Amino acid sequence: MAELLIEEDLGKPSGHARLVVRGAALPADPGFRMRRTDQSTWLGLDGWQAAPYLIEPDAARAEGDDFVLEVGPGVVNRLLSDLQIEVEVPAANLLLTQFWPDIPPWVGDSGNLPPLRPAKVPFEPPAVQVAEPASPDPAPIVVPGLQSQEKEKKEPRRRTWRLLAALVALLIVAGGTGWWAWRQGWFRGGEQYQAVAQPPPAPPTPPPPAPALQPAASFPAQLAALRAKQPRDPQALLSLARAALAGGDADTAVAAVEDAIDLKSGAGLRQMGQWHDPSLAGGRPSPFRNPNPGAAVDYYHRAKEAGEAAVGDDLARLCKHLQDANANDSLKSRACGP
Repeated sequence: MAELLIEEDLGKPSGHARLVVRGAALPADPGFRMRRTDQSTWLGLDGWQAAPYLIEPDAARAEGDDFVLEVGPGVVNRLLSDLQIEVEVPAANLLLTQFWPDIPPWVGDSGNLPPLRPAKVPFEPPAVQVAEPASPDPAPIVVPGLQSQEKEKKEPRRRTWRLLAALVALLIVAGGTGWWAWRQGWFRGGEQYQAVAQPPPAPPTPPPPAPALQPAASFPAQLAALRAKQPRDPQALLSLARAALAGGDADTAVAAVEDAIDLKSGAGLRQMGQWHDPSLAGGRPSPFRNPNPGAAVDYYHRAKEAGEAAVGDDLARLCKHLQDANANDSLKSRACGP
């Protein structure tokens, strides 16, 4: 019976792992799917998603009676230790369950996280349909002497139709002339009618102009202005951070919150913690591509020490999320407290 073993790839930098399938031969197609059992979501290009996604491993090879699938940061950095997962290898007809061990993630820039490799789909050329040649039209049968007789019969008909067409045209012209004379009053003793000019309709009122959106290039200039202003206002920096994030300028948003934290702002520490909080991932915008529960806990505790009372709700929510995700005990104790 096949068994799944997950271990850190010690021959490579952090963020690499080996999925060892014992007791099974390496299939021709090593593509696999990975599912979280606690949320029934599948790992895909943009993280955990509802639809299954076939992943191509970084490398696949046979080792005796077993085979190994090597994966990199695109998989490792999206998993928490003690998280139960299912690994499906369709080509080998295998569905294996295991808990993800404590493997150090890749510590590079989160914005440059290597993407997953989609599995290759075999190309099937479209069927080519060959059209059958059309049969030639049959040649017309010409009967000598018949064409001259038909021509003589058609000539009187053509002359009759021409006379009728001329008569119809004459009636149309006469009727149009009479209607025009009646409209001018020639048949009413000289009485003529003049149309009353109507004022042109008023043009529709144009809608009010939409408020102009601030371009992303203006956010760094606004940050520079707030930094030059003395004394600096932490609340104004946080408002600018939210506007910059909504406008697509993540760098300015992070810089503005860091300036607020330098000014001992508890609200700034709480905002940074919420951006790292995995329990809020997908529910609100964040400048970071991947959540970091450890960083979220640290920022929440610092905000609590700075007197931010509302951060207690954030810690309670994060604690429940880590318990549901079967996170390691050290991280849960930091979030949940004694």
